[in-house]
Amino acid sequence: MDIVKITLIGYGCEIARGTISNKNQNKVNKIINDVWHKNLFKKIKKETEIKTYSEDYGIIKGDIIIEVNGEQIVEHQLTTLEILNFIEIEEEKIEYPRTEDVILTTVQHQEGQICDTIFVTKEYFDVTR
Repeated sequence: MDIVKITLIGYGCEIARGTISNKNQNKVNKIINDVWHKNLFKKIKKETEIKTYSEDYGIIKGDIIIEVNGEQIVEHQLTTLEILNFIEIEEEKIEYPRTEDVILTTVQHQEGQICDTIFVTKEYFDVTR
């Protein structure tokens, strides 16, 4: 069992996606008029019901630091890190489900500490896997 801490520091972004009902769209429109609002999707969640929700963090330029049981095992400067893996839609022939709901996506660029995650593993953490 290991305690693992992963920190992303530098310049990156937060991408949040969710669906809201049509009746809540006006509430959201009032909120997103303030484009400078930090943690925009968190504010939206406070104001209205979000039916589905997912959130991704990514770093474009900066450092990734991995600690295991308080000992730093990786500190790597990144020049580019792919944050999303887009599928070739034409090749895969993906059909997205039809919905009456509004699909909302926010992308907010951030600088500083992008992500700081701590988790416990059942087995020993192996950074090479």
